[in-house]
Amino acid sequence: AQALLIGAVCALAMQCAIGNPHNLQRYDLLFGALAIALALGAGQWLVNGAIRYLGKISYSVYLIHFAMLAPAVRAASMVTEQPVFKFWLILAVTTTLSALAASVTYYLIESNGIRLGHALARRIAGTPARPVRPSIAGEAASPTPDWSAR
Repeated sequence: AQALLIGAVCALAMQCAIGNPHNLQRYDLLFGALAIALALGAGQWLVNGAIRYLGKISYSVYLIHFAMLAPAVRAASMVTEQPVFKFWLILAVTTTLSALAASVTYYLIESNGIRLGHALARRIAGTPARPVRPSIAGEAASPTPDWSAR
């Protein structure tokens, strides 16, 4: 499963870098192989603090990454015209800029919106205000309801 995952990721990256974007069947097969490898349990090494943090700020990354793509393409074009290196450079610059900008927007805007949403939901439900810590994959949301009190 690990070999399938690594092979699919490498083939997909190369296809993106030098492939024909109109050949969608090849992308479908590569994404299918990637999904099968992950379903078989490969990629446990992908679950780490950096990936969890990107999951936490993922909505902000989603909203901001297109704005970061143009500066990344301009920067990569100044460095090289070699397609494979240019692809990896654009990927690295876009990922870095998106993560930095998304971190700022997450803490300044999104986290406040989440808190406001929780407060409004509690007010509508008529329950007392209490802090709620957003859950991270694999952890239960806090606070945990006390079902024995019912």
